[in-house]
Amino acid sequence: MKDDHGRSITKAGPATPIELTGLSDVPEAGDKFYVLSNAKEAKEIAEQMAALRREGDLIRVNKPKTLESMFAQAAEGEIPELNLIVRADTQGSVDALKQELSSFPSNEVKLTILHAGVGTVSDSDISLAQASGAIIIAFHVVPDPATQRKADTVGVEIRMYKIIYEAKDDIKKALEGLLEPEEKIESRGRAEVREVFHITKVGKAAGCFVRDGVINRNHKVRVVRDGVVVKDNGTLDSLRRFKDDAKEVKAGFECGLKIAAFDDVKPGDVIEAFEVVKVARTLKGA
Repeated sequence: MKDDHGRSITKAGPATPIELTGLSDVPEAGDKFYVLSNAKEAKEIAEQMAALRREGDLIRVNKPKTLESMFAQAAEGEIPELNLIVRADTQGSVDALKQELSSFPSNEVKLTILHAGVGTVSDSDISLAQASGAIIIAFHVVPDPATQRKADTVGVEIRMYKIIYEAKDDIKKALEGLLEPEEKIESRGRAEVREVFHITKVGKAAGCFVRDGVINRNHKVRVVRDGVVVKDNGTLDSLRRFKDDAKEVKAGFECGLKIAAFDDVKPGDVIEAFEVVKVARTLKGA
């Protein structure tokens, strides 16, 4: 224990600035120190407090341990969550990281900082990350080889950074990966029904002329009659070019097709082929 001039001292009174060394972990701003009569009692209480703090961290955790379970949460209407543990070289760096990471919008994905502190990554950080499926952010600190080996063994990811905005960008990409992709309908082609044929045991098939684009066997189709959709999100039972099965028919050619579970096709109908494309979403306002 040293005073503000670097001189060793054995005691300090109220309002006396001191420097302490030899602690097993770096205390956070606002933590209190207590003086006890013997080292054994102090050690027992310190261990109890550390256990209680870890318990509190774990209680706050909504535990999606894998990306698959996070996606499952999103599918069930829950907000997927990404858990983080932050370690940095100074309290100022910790506060700056927390401020930057708290700027992400929380209406679609949730970022939770389970623990943030000064100092290098510890074994307790690895244990907490393993239990909660968290990622550890190490800013200007490097875990010792034994801690890194433990992280690798249990599958905990430690990401090291020297620039705050690089950390923010990486976390943003991770959060965007948890967003349910948007579904966009893209038109692929249109065909006009010229004639309708009734085929025994099959139903009605349409003889068509492909006006534009491509009609593919795997496309979804809708039937439009006088500007009104009479069948949507249909699938093709068959697609033929003359008497041969075809994978696709391009604009300017005739084809025959049968729409699954739909026999109300009529001459003059327009059959639109489309695909539902999933588009990755981005976080707005981050």
